Amino acid sequence: MSQPIVTIGALCYNNSRYLVETLDSILQQDYPYIEVILVDDCSKDDSVQVIKDWLQDKKLSWRFIQHSQNRGVTKTLNEVIDKASGKYFKAIACDDILLPTYCSYMVERFEQLMDDYAMIYSDVITIDENSKVFGTTPFSERHWDDESKIPSGDLFDQLADWCFIPAVSTIMRTNILQQLRFSEHLKVEDWDMWLKMSKQYKIKGVFAALAQYRIHSASVYQQKSPAYQDHELQTVKQYLGHSTVADKKIKDYIYKQSILLYMNGGSRPAYWLWQRFKIKKTPQNAANFLLAALGISYNKRKQWKL
Repeated sequence: MSQPIVTIGALCYNNSRYLVETLDSILQQDYPYIEVILVDDCSKDDSVQVIKDWLQDKKLSWRFIQHSQNRGVTKTLNEVIDKASGKYFKAIACDDILLPTYCSYMVERFEQLMDDYAMIYSDVITIDENSKVFGTTPFSERHWDDESKIPSGDLFDQLADWCFIPAVSTIMRTNILQQLRFSEHLKVEDWDMWLKMSKQYKIKGVFAALAQYRIHSASVYQQKSPAYQDHELQTVKQYLGHSTVADKKIKDYIYKQSILLYMNGGSRPAYWLWQRFKIKKTPQNAANFLLAALGISYNKRKQWKL
């Protein structure tokens, strides 16, 4: 029986320092049926030259796409999945690392599942800018020390207020991704896709740590600006009305995060504080909304003791 192809979409933006480690980790996969689509999203560093030199040195014919303008993660992901021919799709940022057994293990597990499973995720190991392991894994922090404890199946309600699936660990069915597509107006592409996917399909969590997630000064993890709070709130709000259990979680999330967005100087504070007021019509919530609507920041409000 022929083995399914895995398409790996490797996305690079100013990842020059870490590129070789990422590309080596793809090349070192012990699963031979891999298609690689490598994209540089108009990096400002020397990433393009590093990629070209590496491909030439390894004598590889991987598909390499260079953007002349920065398109962002979601548009680039959609571009890559449209070009993917593999049964399964794996995205990786070019500062993260796949362990050698990633593809073989994930394909073996996926092939045992019914077609209503759209994605598998695993645990991840956190590394620093020098590739040193630090901290604990997400699964161990949550005491998921056995596969039976890892959330699997219909996960929409569980994902409604908490994005617990590490993006770097995921592998998905390509045809489902091509059908759903990433929402290009959002900065928070992973949580939105997990929610979108879990409305229609099941998700499987497996007890393994098969990828390394790098945290460094230039990573999205470190650079999440207050603007991201707006996008996270947008992400969950659009899923209201699908489930009564999820609706309660989403409203609780909006209620808590909207005031934090205002305190942190995030985008559209008046809009989100109005959503907060609609959830709980209190004088304090009304005052918060009115002050934000008048353009009075939280810091200015504290100075004026309002």
